[in-house]
Amino acid sequence: MIIRKGSNPIPEPRPIKGVGDVFRFSREVIGAMRAIKNRVDSVPTSRRVGGNAKPPFWPTLKGSAAAGYTLDMVDGNVILRLNSYGIDAVKTIQPTNIPDGLAVVDGDKITCRIQEDDEGKFTTATIIKTSGAWPSSTAPELVGGDNTTGVGGSRHIRLCEVVTIDGQVQLDVESTGHVDHFQPSLIDNTVNSAYTSGDGGRVLKEFEPNTGTWKLREIVAGSGVTITETADIITLDSDGGGSITVEDEGVPLATAATILDFVGNGVTATGALGEKTITIPGIPAGSQGDILYFDAAGVNDWVVLTKPAVPAGGGTPTQINILTHDGVVPAWKLKEIESISVCVSGTPTSWDIIKL
Repeated sequence: MIIRKGSNPIPEPRPIKGVGDVFRFSREVIGAMRAIKNRVDSVPTSRRVGGNAKPPFWPTLKGSAAAGYTLDMVDGNVILRLNSYGIDAVKTIQPTNIPDGLAVVDGDKITCRIQEDDEGKFTTATIIKTSGAWPSSTAPELVGGDNTTGVGGSRHIRLCEVVTIDGQVQLDVESTGHVDHFQPSLIDNTVNSAYTSGDGGRVLKEFEPNTGTWKLREIVAGSGVTITETADIITLDSDGGGSITVEDEGVPLATAATILDFVGNGVTATGALGEKTITIPGIPAGSQGDILYFDAAGVNDWVVLTKPAVPAGGGTPTQINILTHDGVVPAWKLKEIESISVCVSGTPTSWDIIKL
């Protein structure tokens, strides 16, 4: 007798010579042969059906061609492994509509349909029957990067199919046992405190559900910038050392600049990180004929001296505006004009005299 395990022969057990030239098997061989004779094929079980151990989601076909066929299935669970650990790192849910006397025909397919949200977590599970081709799964569009909302998906786990082979209706079992569901890893851009909207150059673009990959933006060197990629880091270097060209009325200065010092009364420079704002105050608004003077003793700024009113008299004015200064601020003063006759060298002459 030859015993085989796969393609490898196992030596035939032979009896050994005992007392009185009686040949007998050893106690170990006898025990092993008895175990082989009495062995029972078994599988892990969640409950017993008809006295035999059956695994979760194990299908049983009942009926006949004349009376029709029905399908029963052992209860099972979908087990969710979560990435974000709250109260539970693992959750279980029993699908709805587990077959119990479900009418089936040749070609019917049984799947466990798992609905997933935009983070890849399953929300519901149900056992469904379809005919024709196996139903297709739709991967979720995971939230992250440019996709701020995401779209849920639907996955189908194949369980069994009703087939006819050599005229006999039977089941082709695809899978049994509890269904493990692992939440995919989520990644996203961080939000720098200086860019509260997250627009500081975001590397992550989005999740591509058709290929199951995350898409990252490529870093491209701008003018005067060199990118060096090593095993773990990407280095950005400025070729010009950060210098800029300064022009005076369109004519570049002889040398480049690394520092700009803005001076002048009221000039301010503000801003965080690389963006700066230079504020140069403008002169006050005025009207035709107004005069501008600096009031250091008062507001310490440029002040408009409003133009005076038009003097009386028209073409032959009888009044005149005089700009005066008291040593602190200027001021307009309106004076009268008086015509008088003055005798110069014996000849009368008409003079206009300003009456101060």
